[in-house]
Amino acid sequence: RQKGVERSTVEILTNGFSSFHWEDSHFERLVEFKTESSAWSNGSIDISRVGSTALLLPRSGQSEARVLNIDVKVAQDLRVDEYAVLVTIWTASNKRSPMYTIRNRCNVPVDIYQAHKMEKFPTIKENCILTVLPNKISEFGWPLPSLPRTLMIGVKRRQPISGKAKVAELPTDGIGNWTKVSESVFAQVLVEGGTLVVLLSDSHPLKGKVGKEGENINKEAAISLAKEADNPFLNFEIDIAGIGFSIIGPQYPPVGENRPIRRAELLYAQATEVYVGFSK
Repeated sequence: RQKGVERSTVEILTNGFSSFHWEDSHFERLVEFKTESSAWSNGSIDISRVGSTALLLPRSGQSEARVLNIDVKVAQDLRVDEYAVLVTIWTASNKRSPMYTIRNRCNVPVDIYQAHKMEKFPTIKENCILTVLPNKISEFGWPLPSLPRTLMIGVKRRQPISGKAKVAELPTDGIGNWTKVSESVFAQVLVEGGTLVVLLSDSHPLKGKVGKEGENINKEAAISLAKEADNPFLNFEIDIAGIGFSIIGPQYPPVGENRPIRRAELLYAQATEVYVGFSK
């Protein structure tokens, strides 16, 4: 639905589609989402901006918070495509990896939520806290995608995280970023394929596992990832069996003959075994 406009609500079934328009020009042109098992999203998506977002929907009743992945793209050709803007909503599966995951390799449960400062902060935090149990993996998204993508991480307590509880801040916009959550819990930002992973472990990112000498795997990985982030590698290749070029133009009749001008092939060229490669 359009943000704050209840009458603009559109229901889209699984594998279905629907048109959408702005119901009220006096409200912001932002879109909110919900599912049958969740409440309306705390944040909203600006569908005039192309890109992908993992949106965390708040829990409703006994249900858990869940993640919707949202892709926004514009039409390539308005004469061919049946839309000006296409919004695709999908969930992670065996065929599509999630955008963000939290992997807990510690022996304690950990609470995670997005860092933000708002009047509705307590309510949003309560409904959108993600608890990751020991040796478990959980998908994560952003309840407020317009705010900085920074996580607050704390060891799970008997009571929910409060303003006085000890939590650590972790910006996820830098590969290799890390923080110390407690004496035995460290968090680090990594990448696996197309998924950004926040790894929780008892290994210091720069020293290796506590109490184990000579283990600097994490340090080497962090250095390598930081270099990749600062110096991205580009590799472009085209390999095709063949390609042909044809130039079409007007063909004029001989002088003195009253025949119409026709279009004909003036030049044709063909190349086979074409390979183009570029690396930087």
